[in-house]
Amino acid sequence: MGKIEIGLSAFALFFLIAGTFATSTTNSPIDTAARDEIELAQHRTLSGEDCNQCSIGKSDKYPENLSSQIAQLEKDIRALDEEIKTERKRLKDLYKMAESTEDVWNEIYQIKWDIESLNREKALKKDRMIALTVFQEFTKKGDNGEIVILMEVIQPVDSLEISRARAFLEESCRDLSSKGEELEQLFMRARKGESSWNKIRKVEEEIELAEIVAWQRGDEYVRLSAVKELSEGKNIIFSECSSPDPFLPNGTHGFSSFVKTNVWVGIYDTDEPDIDHMIDQFCTSYFTTSMTYYWNIAQNRDQDTESIQIKWFYTATCDYDEETHDLIWEGNKNATTEWYTYASYDTTNPSNDDYEIICYSSGGVCQRYLSCCGGPLYRWCNTHCGLCFACDVDATQHFVTENP
Repeated sequence: MGKIEIGLSAFALFFLIAGTFATSTTNSPIDTAARDEIELAQHRTLSGEDCNQCSIGKSDKYPENLSSQIAQLEKDIRALDEEIKTERKRLKDLYKMAESTEDVWNEIYQIKWDIESLNREKALKKDRMIALTVFQEFTKKGDNGEIVILMEVIQPVDSLEISRARAFLEESCRDLSSKGEELEQLFMRARKGESSWNKIRKVEEEIELAEIVAWQRGDEYVRLSAVKELSEGKNIIFSECSSPDPFLPNGTHGFSSFVKTNVWVGIYDTDEPDIDHMIDQFCTSYFTTSMTYYWNIAQNRDQDTESIQIKWFYTATCDYDEETHDLIWEGNKNATTEWYTYASYDTTNPSNDDYEIICYSSGGVCQRYLSCCGGPLYRWCNTHCGLCFACDVDATQHFVTENP
């Protein structure tokens, strides 16, 4: 049965709420989730910098039935909210059963996963709805069916305003991350009969309230970013990935501006990780060099755990092409041994330096492993746990084989 690590909710919410509209965040010291990395896949230029009405591009036709699309998205979001409300009521009923020593932990984790899945769907629909609403407000259909931006009615949005909205969102997400980790620890203790169920309920309520604030801040951030993108002549309802860049060559390159994105953990019922024997997985925003930390969570999730594989995902700017690429450290653990597939993971804050890398390959040939995702703005990203994170212009994974 599928399960979900409770600490995921905070990371997922940052991915879900923060929006896919990118600002200049490469050098930010604050951990950011993948949706904040996703940049516009394809840029359009204005026909004139000072024009009152600017066309995105003659090949981009004005979409039909905008109002009905927005209305349908609003209806879908309301339905998802009702489903989430129902699942949370079921979860509270299961808490009562667990408090009475009934073994309903599989059901608890399953509902947690269901809620996360509903939130992911809701987030994509909300982002799409905001993008369409902004688009409808500040564009019109040209004489030849082209998209015309009404520059004279767009209220200017400066980078400082977006940075401020982003800071508020990051504050909410750090709060959610902290509460999510606290809840996971309480769950682990509860399974041993050591945790207060009143405390679990209190933290759960705090998370629900914090989520409301985060959604509000996220909506504002997405709207401001969408307005700014549109005012720069970019098609904010574009829905395809551009072709991937050429592969970054294997070898040693200089990397800088590291950003933590996500930690993925695969759980296996064999003594060593084997893809054919993976029984579960989870993602978390908590980065630590301790494999034991992730091992304890895995054992708490499934008693059949015999080994785990951990991938610490970062993004960083490469000197070779001045593009942002994913960088991955990979570790493994079973009950008696820990080992690394390639380079050791010695610090959660890699320094700007030279690193040796290899791509994800088959038969020695690099493979386009990443998926096109993000919505409404798209890019090639890793999609473990149903998320979009650690995006890369060449659509593959890069593993660190040698540290500085």
